[in-house]
Amino acid sequence: MPSRPVWSLSQANGTDPWASQVHWSRQSPGGAFASSAQGSLRADAVFALPGAPVPLLFLEVDNGTETRAEVADKLHRYATFFARTEKNAFTVGGRERPLWRTVWTAPDDVAHPPVAIVFTKQMGLEAMDACMRGIAQLSSPVWQGDWGPGPNRDGEQDGFRTFEGRVPVVACRLDRL
Repeated sequence: MPSRPVWSLSQANGTDPWASQVHWSRQSPGGAFASSAQGSLRADAVFALPGAPVPLLFLEVDNGTETRAEVADKLHRYATFFARTEKNAFTVGGRERPLWRTVWTAPDDVAHPPVAIVFTKQMGLEAMDACMRGIAQLSSPVWQGDWGPGPNRDGEQDGFRTFEGRVPVVACRLDRL
């Protein structure tokens, strides 16, 4: 059972059309989600806004205390977590469904909710770029699509990427959020 939201926009701004629906929580649900042996994780925050263009967003805040490898490892843990399934008697045909969907809702065409990494440590643009590129390189199997070769309209070799089973990731500085 998820924790109840600890804050909502409706408490802060009565004019926002999404305010009555948006919720976020710093607490992660317990139970099957709490077992690190089963690939669980603890997000810094989870934002849920049913009906919005991004209806569910997991947030990781990097204060500069973790290495690039540690941040990349978190993205690998997200992929493992999102891949976990549960079989529910109430699911049509008893099919397995993603375990995260037992707590949070998202449209059926959303395979994995996106993860946002927000960097709060002040650093120069070149250092930030190197940090983001390092994390991207170490975590590429999580987010990078698979290459599918094929001809283009002119018959020349071309191709495309498929992102099935990949986790959408966005990274930015806090002042760019």
